[in-house]
Amino acid sequence: MALTAINVLNTDHFAKGGIRTLQLAVPDASTTFTDDNDGTVSSCTLAGSGIVEIDFEKETAKLTVSASQDKGLMLYTVSIECYIPKCSGSHFKALTNMRGEMMVARCTMWDGIDFMVGYDFTLGKALGTTDITNFGLVLESIEADSAAELSGQNGVTLKLTSVQGEPPYEAAF
Repeated sequence: MALTAINVLNTDHFAKGGIRTLQLAVPDASTTFTDDNDGTVSSCTLAGSGIVEIDFEKETAKLTVSASQDKGLMLYTVSIECYIPKCSGSHFKALTNMRGEMMVARCTMWDGIDFMVGYDFTLGKALGTTDITNFGLVLESIEADSAAELSGQNGVTLKLTSVQGEPPYEAAF
């Protein structure tokens, strides 16, 4: 299939991108996704231990997707980088406890579009089994900063990464 046209509209010069809300969960057997076979998920139930919702200020969280192909299989590396200001010691400890966990995430962007990260229907079909744990979203790095500049805040920068067989699904619900 040939790509015919990509229309880029510049309707709002001051619109900002990035992630507005991030929901994280360590999935269990009651987590469900319904694939519409067109790159969208029509329904999703995030369930499991430690469901966390983080709200971000504009320009403090982003979603990056890069693709590479090796011997026929296209893999998508999905990264979420975010800054959480005014992070207390107890919150920092809770964030570091995410290490080693395989998670799924729902990213709500500032333009209202939701993306599902950490799960795809190519490499992980059976929730509640080891299929999802092989390709989930993982905590790649965490960095605490005391902010030396006058306008800075104590905060934490997180990087979460997933390697998937498909790009993040758009949530159509």
